[in-house]
Amino acid sequence: MRHLLKKASKPLNKILVKLTGYELVNRKIRVINYKSYQFYVPINRCYNGYAFGYNSSSFHPLTALLREYEKNPSLTYEDSIVSKFSEKYKPNNLQEALYGETFDRDCRTAQISFTHGFSVFRVPIVPMPWSSDSNIDFYYSGKWAKTDSGRTHFRRTIETYESIKNHGFNPDEYSDGSLQHGYIRIVILKSGNDCRFVITGGQHRVAALATLGWEEIPVIFEHHFLASPPVVDIKNLDHWPVVRRGIYDKKAAYRVFEAFFTDQSRLKLEKLGLIY
Repeated sequence: MRHLLKKASKPLNKILVKLTGYELVNRKIRVINYKSYQFYVPINRCYNGYAFGYNSSSFHPLTALLREYEKNPSLTYEDSIVSKFSEKYKPNNLQEALYGETFDRDCRTAQISFTHGFSVFRVPIVPMPWSSDSNIDFYYSGKWAKTDSGRTHFRRTIETYESIKNHGFNPDEYSDGSLQHGYIRIVILKSGNDCRFVITGGQHRVAALATLGWEEIPVIFEHHFLASPPVVDIKNLDHWPVVRRGIYDKKAAYRVFEAFFTDQSRLKLEKLGLIY
């Protein structure tokens, strides 16, 4: 079954690249490899699942770590931005995660809590407004309990950076063909003629590529279609499962979506008392 799903996902990716990449996102991405169905996206429009950006004008703890590491290769975890950030950034709910504070307790984003743990280094462990029904049910099952330590990501980020720096970024060569390994995966958020690319797999690789000066990165669509559609258009907000089920109201769903277009990362950093 897994083999059949793997084979089926590549033609789907090809169709989505053609239809979505060009028509829906107005040529902001370009196809480069139909063998793996990769395409390039601008890194200054890429964000992780909690709207931390990878470009130099934004803030992401892993890119910040690598800039420190470039200046000081002997950097220890205890002295790193990742250590300080992991200690201070402990949001209680999705509103705090995206905006740095709870400013509207009547909004559903303040009511969606990180009951089962939180880690900024992983994909969101609460249902996002565009999540599928199965993803929502998975969250409520409590299976998201595992969180990753900052120390682990300190090590993995530097190792990934050194590997790409010394050997290049070759996702086809290092992939086992299953799409889970090697390739950077994304979901596209679309608002009119504008779009953002949410990294769902490959956080360390994107941080390394950004630090090494890449302006565009090769990606594929998120292949796990049960978790999220590959393209999320704000005009379809009324039809998002979490809105239909009342987990988010329209106001909350729009506010979460908007966070990826307004870049709150520097503001969140200031609210934590961290200067970078």
